[in-house]
Amino acid sequence: MYTLPQTAEFIIKSICPEPDKVELQSQEKDDEILLEVVAPPELTGQIVGRNGRMIKAVRSILNLTFPNQKYILEVRS
Repeated sequence: MYTLPQTAEFIIKSICPEPDKVELQSQEKDDEILLEVVAPPELTGQIVGRNGRMIKAVRSILNLTFPNQKYILEVRS
């Protein structure tokens, strides 16, 4: 069974044409997980998508897969 960070990393790297340049860092605070996606600026736009549609879709998938897990998903370049 996969964890939330592993699932998020798989989905986000699947979106990008150059997955080797994308890194996902996770930190656990209390009962919440902080997921930071670090990518070059040219890939950040593809991860976020037009009007944030792509990252909203990723969040929707994570919410459906892990309904009881609290997390914060941030994208940085």
